[in-house]
Amino acid sequence: MSYSHGEIEISLVDNVITVVFIGSFNYESVLDYSNRIKSIVTSLKEKPFVMIIDNTKLEGATPEGFEELDVFNSWLNQTQLKAKAFIMNSEVNKAIIESRTPSLSSQNTCFFSNYQEANEWIETFR
Repeated sequence: MSYSHGEIEISLVDNVITVVFIGSFNYESVLDYSNRIKSIVTSLKEKPFVMIIDNTKLEGATPEGFEELDVFNSWLNQTQLKAKAFIMNSEVNKAIIESRTPSLSSQNTCFFSNYQEANEWIETFR
């Protein structure tokens, strides 16, 4: 039996979904994340929304975790997502995320080094 790894903090304020990833993630934890976000998106009843993803405490993910993340982002591409801002402090993690999650290329994404810049950019889509 596999157990979920990592910690995920998720909040919804107005139409902004904010996610903080802490630690390392496997398939089970990414599946948990995707199910939680799907529930939130469904509750928005097809209203447009934006996302801020804080990966400053992200340590990584397993190959299976990235596969599930790509499946989830493919689903997300069919929703009313207007923009997704990533906060990263590692160019290596950014490169890994971009290469292991090709479905992100269909999303309006931008990478930032701090929350303030990410939030300012995301506000232009609200």
